[in-house]
Amino acid sequence: MVHHRPAPRRVACLASPLLLGLLLPLLRPSHKAQETTAFYQSPGTRKMAALLHKIYDEQDWKTDPNKPAARARYYKQMLEAKPDLRN
Repeated sequence: MVHHRPAPRRVACLASPLLLGLLLPLLRPSHKAQETTAFYQSPGTRKMAALLHKIYDEQDWKTDPNKPAARARYYKQMLEAKPDLRN
């Protein structure tokens, strides 16, 4: 009994156009991304975004785990002041 395996060249010849056809649309520049720079927000969404920004800004960085940059600036200033570390 003889088993026939496809020749590697034949598989490559069949796979190359298929792969090219799948990847070609990804390589072309998209004009849609350039046309739409702004996106729509309903008035309710804008109001909620403003409220969330206000809440975030009013929260003290010492109690907010989402403000590591403010915490880093604080510790950097403390270390630059060269405190006495023996106490």
